[in-house]
Amino acid sequence: MDYFALVAQAYGSLTATERRLADYLCAHAALAERMNIRELAQAAGVSASTVVRFVRAIGFERYAQMIVSLARADAAGVVAPRAGADDAKETIGEYGERLAQSLTTAIHQTVALMQESEDFRRAVSLIGQADMVYLYGVGSSGSVAQELMQKLMILGKPCFFQSDSFLSRTGTRNITPRDVAVGISYSGRNQLVWTAVEHARAQGAPTVCITRVGSRLARLADACLRVPPVAELGRKGENLSRHAQSVVVDMLFHALS
Repeated sequence: MDYFALVAQAYGSLTATERRLADYLCAHAALAERMNIRELAQAAGVSASTVVRFVRAIGFERYAQMIVSLARADAAGVVAPRAGADDAKETIGEYGERLAQSLTTAIHQTVALMQESEDFRRAVSLIGQADMVYLYGVGSSGSVAQELMQKLMILGKPCFFQSDSFLSRTGTRNITPRDVAVGISYSGRNQLVWTAVEHARAQGAPTVCITRVGSRLARLADACLRVPPVAELGRKGENLSRHAQSVVVDMLFHALS
């Protein structure tokens, strides 16, 4: 995946110090390619731990992978996109083209991540063998959980999902090691999802998570289905993460059918 495309997608969810690092790398790519973590942190005016968090936040597992991707983009003459591009002057046609391009990129990257993932095959096995599938998600991730519930019901798989947080917590009490908990949270920070998955693990139930690359929710998952960093499209907040998660749901449905 292209370095600058990943940064552009993740930029809206980065912290202030991570954005400072992103801006430095965009402006000084050639210099950064020859730096180690400590040297880059000093040059950008951030801590070494910020560099490590930034690497994961934009979708890489190791610093070396990010540097290789940055070097390739720089060598190819890829122009770093403007962060927070001003969409106020866009025509509806221009906006539509940008939306279509962003959706296409997010879908292709999500499919690539699933195809390369051993966790995807593990998730299919866990869900397929479970007596009951408990689903957890809030907001846009809740709509993805509901979508997965509907698809599982088509396949005759018993499942539980409640958008109401109290009812959701109540249902979790019945989970057993023969069931599976599926937590869906793009950010990985939603407390209801985090608590539900944590409780499922404590009860001995296997866990599956659909979340962003670099999310800490992945730590609780026996199988983690990671979607690429997807930024809000413009100032109006059209978040595309739901579409990436829906691709995962469709791929699960196909594999389970």
